[in-house]
Amino acid sequence: MSLKKFLNFPFLFLALIMATVFCCSTKVLDPNLIPKTLYLSFILTVGLLVFLFNRTYHKIHLLIVIYFVYVLYSVSSLVISGNTSDGIIELSKDVSFLLLLHLLFNLYFNKICLFFSHLWSVLIVIGSVVLLYGVYQYIQLASNFEVNHVLTYQVNSFLGHRNLFAQFILLTLFLCLALRIDTGLNKLSRLSFIPFSIVAIAMIFILQVRAVWLSFIVGGLTTIIFLVFFSKSSLDKRSRIKIIILATVAMLAGGAVYYFTGNLPSLLTHIHSVVDFKQGGVNDRLELWKNSVTLFTENPWFGSGLSSWKVEVLNLGVGDSLARNSTTFFQRAHNDFLQIMVERGLLGLFAILSFLGCAAWLYLSQIIRSSKKEKLLLIVLFGGFVSYLCVSLFSFPNERVEVKLLSIFLILPTMINDKIRTYNFKLLWKPVTLFISVLTLLVFTNRFYSETILKKAMQFRDQSNSELSIELFKKAKSHNLVFDPHSTPIDWYIGIEYINQNNLDSAYVYFSKSYAHNPYHIHVLNNLASIESTRSNFEKSKKLLSSSVRINPYFEKTWLNLSILYYNEGNLDSNIHCFMKFWELSNDASFYTKHRERFCNAFIDNLVQNEPNEQLRNELIHIKFNKAWQIKIFNKAVFEKRTFKSQVMLDARYALNLNEK
Repeated sequence: MSLKKFLNFPFLFLALIMATVFCCSTKVLDPNLIPKTLYLSFILTVGLLVFLFNRTYHKIHLLIVIYFVYVLYSVSSLVISGNTSDGIIELSKDVSFLLLLHLLFNLYFNKICLFFSHLWSVLIVIGSVVLLYGVYQYIQLASNFEVNHVLTYQVNSFLGHRNLFAQFILLTLFLCLALRIDTGLNKLSRLSFIPFSIVAIAMIFILQVRAVWLSFIVGGLTTIIFLVFFSKSSLDKRSRIKIIILATVAMLAGGAVYYFTGNLPSLLTHIHSVVDFKQGGVNDRLELWKNSVTLFTENPWFGSGLSSWKVEVLNLGVGDSLARNSTTFFQRAHNDFLQIMVERGLLGLFAILSFLGCAAWLYLSQIIRSSKKEKLLLIVLFGGFVSYLCVSLFSFPNERVEVKLLSIFLILPTMINDKIRTYNFKLLWKPVTLFISVLTLLVFTNRFYSETILKKAMQFRDQSNSELSIELFKKAKSHNLVFDPHSTPIDWYIGIEYINQNNLDSAYVYFSKSYAHNPYHIHVLNNLASIESTRSNFEKSKKLLSSSVRINPYFEKTWLNLSILYYNEGNLDSNIHCFMKFWELSNDASFYTKHRERFCNAFIDNLVQNEPNEQLRNELIHIKFNKAWQIKIFNKAVFEKRTFKSQVMLDARYALNLNEK
């Protein structure tokens, strides 16, 4: 294809939206999510503006209509959401996806060959750049460390996360493999796929992303099965041998690279963990899925509202997941379909499954009636589509625009030449779509601005500049930003800064506001409980701390706060029990030795007062004043999970028996 044909609006637009991959900004806490989304929204708005002056009919496909219904229903989910600030962002991303699918469909309608040529040129260049930068990161990592599963998280190319990088490579590989079949490509273009595919498959292996491994296998098997049933004659013996050799060389290359640069036992353990449901990420996913099903049963038809999952799931407790560490707050269900089911209910799930199911049906119908070459291309694209669905079952590609873009490219080929399910609309719809795109652009611009303020506030907070951080936190919140990227309310940060200023009244106001936004956040519960205690609201404080224990019984500060509360109430049994739990869980318990001494002495004094046996009472007094003995008893009770009372009495009776002998 000539340079003149490439330098047209559809190609430039396609190249510009794929350049989204390279966008990032250190001005916000998450340097990739909002910057990439904002850039894509801007390019989409410009594209719709150019399309406005194109006098052709505005065309719409059945798939676009179905997705429009899904988006329209999502508006009602936003209304019932308790997290409207993030819900607006989620809805705006869905709207942008709809508009982008609509615009690309109109630009390439009935021009499937042009679309494939443009897409190949863009993907092979951008995909190669992304892949090579990831390879460079891995080489840098391997030159300094023996690489294991954990260290591979540092290999993320331009996508900000290793898992997203692996998903991007996987879908790009399927797309490029399908486009490689297009005989319109010159020999150099066709040959360029060979090194790309070898390095891509090797990186998929090296990155050790289990969801991508499974999706690669499922997508590959789907492709092979469809080739056998629908296009057995499309691949001659020589072509089959080439594919087998290519895949084998790529896997061996990946294995060899990891063998010489990585930790082989770590790799084998990670492979085994795919089927070990009690290990690491697999166990976390099972816990999240179980909780998601529980949330779904509470509001099965309409869901709990957009972006509500990350708040509501906290109420079900951390279970045995990574969230036990009290710093991890899961934002996604690690299954896009479960996420939709929880937040938008059965109706929302039915809408999105109708969209995807219709796309799959179009693939199957076109595969059956297409020519030999087209059949082979569509089968490989369908394998990529299945891989995307598989990734969605184990991860959350719906959140990030980079992978979402590739899903559009996997769906578009079923629409472009489908005249039967395509309808003409009046030109009035063009300014309507442009207006909606401008609105989403304003939403993303406002979020980007508010997140830049939030990051500045965090920086001043780290510098212990309470005045400026409070001012900036309030300013960020005034721009419809309620939570940080980890679902912690902005009001909580303001409350903490007021605590640092010893302004308990203002702290109470903002902790109460943060509780209204997220009543299941353990840090919010603990800080509000502490303030309630200073205001003599002991029962309310106890209720908040009990909720925190129910949600996360592994958060040591809750046990400490409860022990202090019970001590002030004079409930010494509960006091020492809670403090022992704190001591067991805490990594910095040594800083609380004075608390231990005070609580143990109070508990032993109570035992002395209620012990009728004088000799045993004397032994208890000895324990109180023999600090080494007291510490030994306390530690033994914690280690053997015995009550402090039973351990004290055991030691006292044992000492008494020795003295009598």
